[in-house]
Amino acid sequence: LQEMPLDAKRNKAFMLKVAEIDSAYAMHYADKELKKNEDFNIRIASMKNNRHSGNAVAEMLPEARTSKVVLAAVKQDVHNLKFAQPNMEAYDEMIHIAKQKTIETITQLKNAADVMLLIPRLLQKDKQFMAEVEKIIVAKK
Repeated sequence: LQEMPLDAKRNKAFMLKVAEIDSAYAMHYADKELKKNEDFNIRIASMKNNRHSGNAVAEMLPEARTSKVVLAAVKQDVHNLKFAQPNMEAYDEMIHIAKQKTIETITQLKNAADVMLLIPRLLQKDKQFMAEVEKIIVAKK
């Protein structure tokens, strides 16, 4: 993509096809004007990056990480909660989704992983949530 003409990097449909393969790569090389398109960003944020080549939301322009974009990103991966800002319209919903998905993951993985690796840092600071996690950990032993 680095060598692609600017017209290709501006083409939303083309860049979304690239994103199906690698969302972080597509976001990195998308034209700056396309990176400001909220619909494009929401669609990218909603995609799973199966190549694990990076985080598409991290490649976004900071001002393009709107409440809708970050909400879509959190729904896709709870660790995207790090991009949430308390003043965002959907902040409480993002927190709720992240907590719910984190509890589901902890419950499913049982003893397979260090639980702290599964919990976004923001949620680690929530004493009430961590007490709930502790109950799950104690119950699975």
